[in-house]
Amino acid sequence: IAAEPAPHILDGQLKFIATFKSTCPVSNAAFEATRFASTSAPGILASSIMLVAVLDVPSCASPSPFEKEHIIEVSVPLPASALGAGLVDRFIACPPGSTFEMMKLSDRSASSKPSFIAAAFAQTTAAPPATRPADWDDDEDGVWEAPAVEAPAVARFLQSVKATDATDDSQGSNDPEVEARRVEEELATQTASDSIAFLAHCEEKKAAGEPCGCCTPQMMDGLRRKIAADATAVEPGNATASAEEAAAQVRVNVAGAAFGLGDAASAR
Repeated sequence: IAAEPAPHILDGQLKFIATFKSTCPVSNAAFEATRFASTSAPGILASSIMLVAVLDVPSCASPSPFEKEHIIEVSVPLPASALGAGLVDRFIACPPGSTFEMMKLSDRSASSKPSFIAAAFAQTTAAPPATRPADWDDDEDGVWEAPAVEAPAVARFLQSVKATDATDDSQGSNDPEVEARRVEEELATQTASDSIAFLAHCEEKKAAGEPCGCCTPQMMDGLRRKIAADATAVEPGNATASAEEAAAQVRVNVAGAAFGLGDAASAR
């Protein structure tokens, strides 16, 4: 379970980013949130609720000969015993290899967001236009004109994605090798903010049931890997690092491995 974005509760749903391996398609995976209870439970459970996310990957008709790593956004209903808990703290137990053994869950229901990952680029509108300075004199300073306001980089990228939805070169390919190259080439040109905006755009299209040739499963999987890689590559101790700089160092192999993640990717 990824530490960033942090697992949280939103409108009765447990939300987190999970990394797991399977020989079957990611669409076969299903998570269930259960409450951990034991007669030998640690003291923390006496005044708190501990949740466990159980993964079930059913067998598939045509499994791959090798396991593939998947990074997906998970949203599952809370068990009834964890609903309406009031001021009781709620935690999620993390599987071996995660950054933490357990994490406290914040409840974000009061400020609901349309998309878990999309919340990272919620500020997509331009700043309000400048106003005429109070001491401006037309005779001395000339006729005042408001300076042009440029939209934030994330908004500009999202607008470009929407504008190219219908172009031929934005469409995915049915050939796995061709599609893998298209995805890798696209991700290599994106900053960390670009990737977040692109994935949120794809999520928006998917949720609305609208066709989008550029948002293939392979592209969305590659975007999730890159977003996770960008977050991993920016270490807290490196004050000069940025998500954008980290993105330039990450090359994603959309066939199943992520270069630049190393042990950190397999450990989550």
